[in-house]
Parts: sequence; C-alpha cells; structure tokens
Amino acid sequence: MNHLGVFISGVTVTLIVAASLALLIWGAILDGREEARQRALRSQSEVEAVRSARNVHPIGERIPPAAQPSRKGPA
Repeated sequence: MNHLGVFISGVTVTLIVAASLALLIWGAILDGREEARQRALRSQSEVEAVRSARNVHPIGERIPPAAQPSRKGPA
C-alpha cells in the first residue's frame, strides 16, 4: 500500500472515531440536562409533600379574613 492509501485510511479511521466520540459527548450532555430536570421535579414534589405534611399554606391563606382585601364589587 502506498503512502497516500495509508494516509486516506488513517483519515477515515480518525473521522469515524471523532464522530463516535462526538455522539458520546452529546449523549452525556443530554443525559446531564435530563438528570437536572428530573432532580428539580423530584425536589419540587418533595417540597410539596413536606408542605402538605406540615399543613403550610401560601402567605395569602395565612392572612386573617378581617385583614384580607374585600372581594366585593364597589359599593
């Protein structure tokens, strides 16, 4: 095999290896994004579970009825 054939074979193998590594890196990036999204959803559901177990409500529900603004229309 001449020098040009060896060079072309080397370039072909290098391109195949580079493409496969690029796919692996891209998959790892996408997996990390999905992991972060799942972690955020899981922590949000855990916060909601703790909140419901403690019977903690948003601030608007803790305001006494007398202090809440009137929901009636203008007089």
